[in-house]
Amino acid sequence: MSSSNLRFKEVERLAKILDSKHQIHGKGNFPIIEVEPRTLIQAVQKRLIDAGVGITGVILNGSAASHCIAQDYTEYKDLDIIFKLEHQTDHPATRSDQDSVTCKSIPQLQQQRHGKSKNTKRRKSADETDNKRWTIIRDTVMTVILSQLPTDVKRDRLTTEVLLAAYVNKLIKINNENDKWSLISLTNNKGRNLELKFVESMRRQFEFSVDSFQVMLDSYLAFSSLPNVPINASFFPQIEVHSVYGDITEARQHLDQRLIVTKNPEQIRGGGLLRYCNLITRGFHVIEDDHKIKFQSLMSSRFFIDFPDIETQTRKLESYLINHFNSDNELEMRFNFLLSLQMVVDESTICLMSHERKLVLDLIMKLAKQTLGMILRQEGYQIETSVPVVQPVPVPMPIQLPIKLSKKARRKMKKNKALQQATAHQAAMQHHHHVPFPHQYQPCVPFVTYSKVEDMIPTRAPTEIVYDVQPPATTAAVSQVNPASSITYEKVNSTSPPSSSGLSSMADSDSDSLRSPECLEEDWSSNSGESSSGVYVDDSLSGSRSPSPQKTGYVYSVYHCEQPDSSSTAVVVVE
Repeated sequence: MSSSNLRFKEVERLAKILDSKHQIHGKGNFPIIEVEPRTLIQAVQKRLIDAGVGITGVILNGSAASHCIAQDYTEYKDLDIIFKLEHQTDHPATRSDQDSVTCKSIPQLQQQRHGKSKNTKRRKSADETDNKRWTIIRDTVMTVILSQLPTDVKRDRLTTEVLLAAYVNKLIKINNENDKWSLISLTNNKGRNLELKFVESMRRQFEFSVDSFQVMLDSYLAFSSLPNVPINASFFPQIEVHSVYGDITEARQHLDQRLIVTKNPEQIRGGGLLRYCNLITRGFHVIEDDHKIKFQSLMSSRFFIDFPDIETQTRKLESYLINHFNSDNELEMRFNFLLSLQMVVDESTICLMSHERKLVLDLIMKLAKQTLGMILRQEGYQIETSVPVVQPVPVPMPIQLPIKLSKKARRKMKKNKALQQATAHQAAMQHHHHVPFPHQYQPCVPFVTYSKVEDMIPTRAPTEIVYDVQPPATTAAVSQVNPASSITYEKVNSTSPPSSSGLSSMADSDSDSLRSPECLEEDWSSNSGESSSGVYVDDSLSGSRSPSPQKTGYVYSVYHCEQPDSSSTAVVVVE
């Protein structure tokens, strides 16, 4: 691992990062904490040393370190601070068996018999020691956060657990043979989290060569603690920078030329797949050669090994988008990142089955469509979310094996088949010849009209009707008859409209001529609109066959005819 020193411009960038105000956002009603990263680092380092936790150095790592070294302006997201912890080699749990006095006095057979139990005890003791140290680190950081709260905040009930829930975004602790480190990430809503990493050992400290720079902050922290000593071109601290990739000169070239280079991507957790697509989105590129496909395949394989199912893949991808593309100004970059990820997964994934591959690609495209909808809404478009139509899943029919049937069963099956065919043919014919017609049954209502009967003089003489009986006593006034004339007429005006029954009975003269005088008298009394006593009778309440409304203004003529001998009297109605 080679090293070099920062130039003055690079030191100025470092000072701008560490001395500017950084916001730590709390959840709910917890206030926002504004603190300089340098002040926070110095407070945590001092309190840990006072608590008995050895710290060998403080390092600025990741994209912030690359931002200080790059010739052109390179953006950074998280502010990664590494506290190098002392190795606990002098602890009794870390001693070997040869250094133990107890093991030398035990016979060899008994030593092999109790070897496993002693290793278990050592592991438990080491875990307890590491847990105690981790508890001290966690409480120390929360104590510093508590001291940075505004003065008007009551601190009585603010415990470590409450502050962890309010201000910490991620809390990670790794303890195995190769890696022993822990992480406390302080929340920033703009995605620029302040990540404090406490490392005793870490097998892989970088993903790509452009992320492999580590700036040693010890000299800068010592220089900044001096009162009234400004930094200028002639007087600034000497700050070392390392590259865990290997050659720092080569790593600087990769950063200046925006090249994506790494070693053994299968050793990175997640394969570095998401970081690789992020670099492609931000203008970095890969050297086009035969190793590119193999390089992408290794990253994809390790990613799907660490995140095997669709649930963990969804959580990882959504958390990465929130942490690295949280700003509204980065929606277009987020969309391009998802398209790059979809292209890499589609081209280079060889370790997934077809349905797993389809699930991953559908997840990526779903997030890309959501991002595109957010972009269009910002531009003023109205986006309506469509409800997906669920297509029915075809159910495969079970395979029916041939079965030998009896004669009776075959005959019955043949008969049923013929009947089904005949029924289907008949239904098809009916469907072919049938023309649908909307049948609507209307009630039959009689339609009655009235016509006005004008006064008129008949053009011909009325028909003579002779009866051998005496006329009724209640007949209307009859004029005196001249013996010389055979028939006399008298006109009687009526304002009541004729009933339909009377008109119909009088209209048919042939049928009336065959009826008896009694029937004629009944017709007369019912059609005249008056009773035998001279009282007017409503036509609708009389014995007429079809009711008709009473209307005025209708005039019709009634003529009385009488023979000379006054033996009989007849009445003729002429319209």
